[in-house]
Amino acid sequence: RVPGGTAVGIGPLPSSGDGGSRRRCLLLGRRRASADVIVDHGSVSRVHAALFYVDENVRNVDGPGGDVKHSPLFLLDNNTKHGTHLNGTRLEKGSSARVRDGSTVRLGRSSVKMTVSFPTLNLKGSGTAPEKNVPPPHNSKEVP
Repeated sequence: RVPGGTAVGIGPLPSSGDGGSRRRCLLLGRRRASADVIVDHGSVSRVHAALFYVDENVRNVDGPGGDVKHSPLFLLDNNTKHGTHLNGTRLEKGSSARVRDGSTVRLGRSSVKMTVSFPTLNLKGSGTAPEKNVPPPHNSKEVP
């Protein structure tokens, strides 16, 4: 549970419980029964947004060092009334955007600011403007 006004770091996606494999999605929202990261604020929906991992971007490497050219994480807004913000930019309802190392996420009008970090990856292109209208897996507009 994240109280209002607290800055938090989101670590690796939690284990799915099947012997150590990692989940591909982390749900952000107001309800403990629905979300993995809880932000207790009236402007945050029960399932407000999702951070999800896309495999094919990891294979897109640049140079002999094998640096990842694009981030494998995306943030998806779940058609929320009060919006999902990535690096200070509000995502369009139901849209997704690439999350880069050091990106900040804010849900609704809450004062909670979450920072996403990839400590083991050397990600290029850590600009502040999010890439917009990146389709979620299977072109679905629903939270995966």
